[in-house]
Amino acid sequence: MNWFSRQLYRLLKVITKTVLWIYYPKTSVLNRKRLKFDQPTIIACSHPNSMMDPLHVASRTKNPVFFLANADLFASKFGNWFYSNFFCIPIRRRTDNKGTHVKNEDSFSRVIEFLYDGGCLWVAPEGGSYWGRHWMKLKTGTARMGLMTERAHDFQANVQILPVGLNYEAANLFRTSLVINVGEGIQVKDYQAQH
Repeated sequence: MNWFSRQLYRLLKVITKTVLWIYYPKTSVLNRKRLKFDQPTIIACSHPNSMMDPLHVASRTKNPVFFLANADLFASKFGNWFYSNFFCIPIRRRTDNKGTHVKNEDSFSRVIEFLYDGGCLWVAPEGGSYWGRHWMKLKTGTARMGLMTERAHDFQANVQILPVGLNYEAANLFRTSLVINVGEGIQVKDYQAQH
């Protein structure tokens, strides 16, 4: 991140925290200290409330957080400029391509480089947003990105996967409660033998 991006990120973080405090004033964060880390991290978070979910976590994380975003958002010149400069990495999903095979080699290469440089990436391990209090089937992308980064650097990249769960009282209602539960980090290099 350059100087301008860092300043912009700080400003957006202050604005986001203020808006979230107004809308969800009864927010509890369990294991908050786990959001302070000094290693490459993939935040694997439940995703029941669309765009709000990554903001709840990113606004409370010490490190700048980048996001995987639907590659179609980058299709126009403005979209490419906007999402590339606002902390997003494009990714294609099978669901966006009618179930056909997708090629994400370029995206994965960017993720590997980003994580190896100490980056923090927010992902939805279910592959999208859903409404309700249940888990959908987990996709393999989160583990693949962590393992690919470690493999590309002889399992010395020190990547962790940090699980985070969001439990809304009523996600669409003003001034309701939210519990954010930060799990214990999973060290990807511990899975070298299985990989």
